[in-house]
Amino acid sequence: MRKKILVVEDDRDYQAVLRLMLQRAGYETEECRFGSNALPRLLAKDIDLVMLDYMMPDEKGDEISHSIKSMETLKKLPILIVTGHHELSEEFFKGMGAQEVLYKPVNYDELVDKVKKCLKD
Repeated sequence: MRKKILVVEDDRDYQAVLRLMLQRAGYETEECRFGSNALPRLLAKDIDLVMLDYMMPDEKGDEISHSIKSMETLKKLPILIVTGHHELSEEFFKGMGAQEVLYKPVNYDELVDKVKKCLKD
């Protein structure tokens, strides 16, 4: 069974790029554009990894990450942060609960490597 990844990204074009890369690598994807939609989607679906944009219009990635990690049913769900904020360190993102961090622009090989690390594939 293919692993399922929830892509939380407000930019439709970038969301499409991530979806295509993940599908090419053999993963199934679900998408949502707003952080407020992430938790209901995670609770309703069988998701193996959440790929989370750090800066979105309604909620920042750290708020969503905190919500995920505070829920008993989701706290072990791996989080991969995707961000254009190069000034913020990987340690910053890992401190908020991310297993891995990808800085935009994302390249295919790095994406696949980070996803495999998160999923322990």
